[in-house]
Amino acid sequence: MSPTSIQRTMQNVASGRAAHESSFRILVLCVGFFALGQVMSTFVCSFVEMWLHKEYLPEVVISAYLLIPHAAGWISNMKAVITKKSMLVKDAPRGGHTARRAVPIGDRVSPHELCNSGSKYSRDLVGHTVRLSSDMRGTGHTQSESSVQVPTLSEVMFACVRFQDVDRALKLFDQMLQEGVSHDAHLISKAIVDKFFNLVSDNLCDVRIRKDGLSLFDAVQAHGLAPSTAIQNRLIKAWKSKLPKSVVKYLLTMKSDGFLISRLSYFALIISSERSNPEMVLALFGETGNLGITLDKVAYNSVLGACYHLGMYDEIGLLFAQMADRGLTPDIKTYRIAINASLRSNRFEDTVSVLETMHGQRLKFNGQDYHNAIVYCISLQRVDDAVVLFNAMVQANVIPLERSIVCLRDAGRMSASSCLAI
Repeated sequence: MSPTSIQRTMQNVASGRAAHESSFRILVLCVGFFALGQVMSTFVCSFVEMWLHKEYLPEVVISAYLLIPHAAGWISNMKAVITKKSMLVKDAPRGGHTARRAVPIGDRVSPHELCNSGSKYSRDLVGHTVRLSSDMRGTGHTQSESSVQVPTLSEVMFACVRFQDVDRALKLFDQMLQEGVSHDAHLISKAIVDKFFNLVSDNLCDVRIRKDGLSLFDAVQAHGLAPSTAIQNRLIKAWKSKLPKSVVKYLLTMKSDGFLISRLSYFALIISSERSNPEMVLALFGETGNLGITLDKVAYNSVLGACYHLGMYDEIGLLFAQMADRGLTPDIKTYRIAINASLRSNRFEDTVSVLETMHGQRLKFNGQDYHNAIVYCISLQRVDDAVVLFNAMVQANVIPLERSIVCLRDAGRMSASSCLAI
């Protein structure tokens, strides 16, 4: 939708509204005149009747003296309202035709919000309207640049939201990226700004969101708002919850500045920082508990991983039980962390119990997972436990790795009762 069509649509809306208001005003005035006529008729009848009976004559004269001037003033005011000029002001004729200029519609735009009418990118959006004169040659009319009414930035943003003009909204956002945001952009209505940038974020592809997502956040803040949870979630989904360091840093800065971050932002920060910053993961986990945010299975696994990297093996057992209490079904990553934690804390019985639970749920490790556990047992000189793991791997129909067999042979402490077919 071009700026000219946006402007014409706004004019048509103003014209329709003015006509509707004029019709309603006339109807109200007619009812008012009818009511006044009834009052005056009753008063005259009462006056005549009292005059004939010569009763309460002084009171009637005084009442008439007070009522008639007020009635005349009211009639004069109604006449002024009826003859009031239309909301549409006629401009000087141009080439035999009369152009109409629409005043601001309702209270959508305050006088302070119109102060950005001279912004460069606002003029650029309607610059090609001047060049439409070449399309009017068939009618013999031309249109000069001075005759084009340039909409304000607030009006353009409102029109984009009102008519869901995605192309114009994306063009305006691109020009903001190139030229920066006007210094008085924060004066625009917050409702218009929020809807405009939500429209932009919903229609940017994932590649653009990953490239310009933080610039979008900056533009929103330059207009006096914090990025909404919808815009934050759009960025998180574009990165598939695996945020780069720049986005993690930006979201943490927002949170430290007191801005609200979404539930999905908490999840993404926890998932993305499992290895790089496990202390922060546990801090965020505590915040989610205070805020009443329940983590999903993926985020819980990241918290378990953070505990494992910090050597907090006892906490892993508690979190593992907490997942079951909250109805979250552990997956292969959950069991992998639990088994590694039980091995590191020398609780081999817990390892076997976890393996049995996995077997009951028809989950099984791959050969590499069993190999890592076997090597760890051998490093602790617990070859018998390593043999138990090897047998469990065979019973689970997992093909052993060649290097797992070599490690057990080199240990030299294999028992004949181990039932190994080597």
